[in-house]
Amino acid sequence: MRMPTASDPNPLTGTQLPCLIDGEFVRSGKSFDNVNPVNGRVVCTVSEADAELVDRAVQAARRALRGPWGRLTTAERCALLRKVADRIEQRFADFVSA
Repeated sequence: MRMPTASDPNPLTGTQLPCLIDGEFVRSGKSFDNVNPVNGRVVCTVSEADAELVDRAVQAARRALRGPWGRLTTAERCALLRKVADRIEQRFADFVSA
């Protein structure tokens, strides 16, 4: 990932984002442009999931719901996600400088 600049504030330009399935990043053979609706510029390309990848993702999600995450209440899940967001905000400079 590149550093943002005044002329190109998006560090993802030219990057193809993979799918995240069961904790694994997976690139498919097809991709599509992710377009910024404000200025029409391509932000990045995104891997397009085919039927097999979608099936894998659904199976992984079902397994996850049978695990610890699925046993949490909505309030407990929200509390954990807030903690993650707080930690990301605390390390914001680290994320944008990578």
